[in-house]
Amino acid sequence: MLGAQLVGADDLAERDVQASEALARWAAGQAMSTPNGTQSVEVVPRGEFCHPSEGLLLRRTYRGGGWLVTADEGRSLGLLAQWWAPARGWFKGGFLLGLPGCGEYTTWTDAKGRPRSGWRAELHTPPIRIKAMGEHGLRAEYGRAGRGGRTPKAGDPAGHWEDGKPFLGRIVDLIGPAFAFDGQDTSNLAPHLGAFGLSALDVPAAIPVSPAGADQLLNLARAVHQLALALDDEAARWLVSDEDRQDGSAAVGLRELVSGGSLATRIWRRSGATPPLAKFSTPDDAALDAYAAGSHGGWCE
Repeated sequence: MLGAQLVGADDLAERDVQASEALARWAAGQAMSTPNGTQSVEVVPRGEFCHPSEGLLLRRTYRGGGWLVTADEGRSLGLLAQWWAPARGWFKGGFLLGLPGCGEYTTWTDAKGRPRSGWRAELHTPPIRIKAMGEHGLRAEYGRAGRGGRTPKAGDPAGHWEDGKPFLGRIVDLIGPAFAFDGQDTSNLAPHLGAFGLSALDVPAAIPVSPAGADQLLNLARAVHQLALALDDEAARWLVSDEDRQDGSAAVGLRELVSGGSLATRIWRRSGATPPLAKFSTPDDAALDAYAAGSHGGWCE
């Protein structure tokens, strides 16, 4: 752990002076052990946390290429967002989120003289796209900055790139991977924590803006961190040889897992075989029976 920040509303200090001062006292009294020594928690407003160049969120998880891990990704990102709209393309059915300071909602006239409105992101700070996957999974990633990852006129790389491509983030919602490994058919956090022998805390619907609420959030953040470590350790055990472990290679990534089905897909890909259902555009009952029997080792319904 490198540090901790408690994110509050931008106008909290003006709207509720007592709550703001109480949280500041609480934060100063927290002792967080980090590689750089003991540090207290820092209370920051939402706008500062999301600031495109100085805020921790984009500095670590976008330009820094780090991980963004929660157990309620959709709500966490939704609470941070300043703007949202239905997503298009692969993320159709999900949402496009604009972070504060990273763009603005505006109106304009396009090249054909038609009025348009929407979120115009800053050139090097793309919006976030999210979409539910399966019963309990969620996929989230940064969009491509600029126009398809490049500046509109010069065609230079826009935003952060890695390995010659626009960086889309390393964003993980832990509920999907947890469901894939522990079989707990729920989006609630507590059963998944319990399945890995951790304290069964859950994500509350609302938390008071007080030291007691901050304690609740801090305990929850620590539990999510422990679950992330447990899931990462579990993923490292699947579909790898002793040589792979020595090299640090992994065949199963947490970003790819939303259910047991996605784990089964990794088995097919790791084997190098073509998944049977990929051979049929519209499989009939006989093909489905053969696929199920072959995958599960015998008769099944």
